[in-house]
Amino acid sequence: QIAQQSDDPAGVASRKLNRHMNPLPSDHPDYTPTFDESKARVESLTVDQLKDFHQRFYGFGPGTTIAFVGDFDPDALRARLEEHFGDWTAGVEYAHVPDPFEQVAPQRMVEQLDDKANAVLIAAQSMPLSDTNPDYPALQLAGYMMGGGFLSSRLGNRIRNEEGLSYAVGGNFNASAEDENGGFFAFAMYAPENRDRLEEVLDEELVKVVEQGFNAEELESGRTGFLQQQRLVRSDDGRLAGLLDTGLYLDRDLYFNAEREKRLAEVSLEEINQAVAKWLDPEAMTISIA
Repeated sequence: QIAQQSDDPAGVASRKLNRHMNPLPSDHPDYTPTFDESKARVESLTVDQLKDFHQRFYGFGPGTTIAFVGDFDPDALRARLEEHFGDWTAGVEYAHVPDPFEQVAPQRMVEQLDDKANAVLIAAQSMPLSDTNPDYPALQLAGYMMGGGFLSSRLGNRIRNEEGLSYAVGGNFNASAEDENGGFFAFAMYAPENRDRLEEVLDEELVKVVEQGFNAEELESGRTGFLQQQRLVRSDDGRLAGLLDTGLYLDRDLYFNAEREKRLAEVSLEEINQAVAKWLDPEAMTISIA
């Protein structure tokens, strides 16, 4: 898998971007190693190390969350869980590893992979943003209108539909639920000969949305699509279980989601455009290309 990623434009561009955006020491659990470092780390592992890690870290205890969705008897299910896992406890107690925002200088990085029919561009800007920030609902909708709706988005319409510069294109805002650490990202898969024009048009669209904002038609369509997407998540058993499990971990119930959706349904065009102008900075964008 490491070998495949090291020869894949998306894998190479993504790893270069992660290493630049998260400059951590090599002994940090969130450090992004190079492909060679990853290979060396895996090749140096022993069976005894795996057994030791499993014994220390695997098991239930404080911090464990379990969510089930479907037709079952809750009491019988709980009894079965206790029977199988009641005494299985981890030797190491869970603790969140902080992931604070860190300002990095924007950079343009290019990695040449010969004999590839397609290329990948990923752009990213980090922000001191958590998902409880008052601006985040506005940014969620802005991200969906910018590139989350794929073909019916700003980036999709301009880059793919109008100019035919990419096979796939998108973008969005994201934010952590635990740390003030989020950002904006955009990506495009394209033919290598389109690179210069693609970068030019991407920058034009980012500057345009900061300076001019979205319009009422975009907001109406984007809001409808985004809220429909949220409802679809809750209609799928697996994704609903994930939503419940994440809520258990973050101490949030579905009323939190309901309040968030109410806010998304009410946020105004002016609030969205102000939030984008406040947070998005095209000049702060790091570009990773392979």
